[in-house]
Amino acid sequence: MKFDINNILGVHKLTGVGYSSSEEGYVFEIDGKLYFIYEDYPDEYRSECAIMPVEGDAFEKITRFPPQEVNICIGDYYDGEYMSGICFESLDILNKEDNSLILRGWTEDWQDYYPSAQFSYYPENLPINK
Repeated sequence: MKFDINNILGVHKLTGVGYSSSEEGYVFEIDGKLYFIYEDYPDEYRSECAIMPVEGDAFEKITRFPPQEVNICIGDYYDGEYMSGICFESLDILNKEDNSLILRGWTEDWQDYYPSAQFSYYPENLPINK
């Protein structure tokens, strides 16, 4: 059963972010719970962005910081090239103060035969770094 993303939408306290190169994705901690946004291979060939709750510190490195107020939402990310076919929704973690992007995970080329999961992380947009 897939995780219902609606369970984490809205305003939360972000207290950590980490990357896992072995698992190909990011782990983030909100309200004391860990979530993993990762590259999933549903047919073992193509990939898509997926999310699931996780327990423990099974990731190489999680950078922890004081609670940062963020807004988690489904974004309508678009790369600006209409003919490329790259138009998709994304999971966005935004700085609540100025709506700047902190973390994004999405499936690129979702209409194509070869979709792929993509991730962007901008630690400079955390409120603590402004």
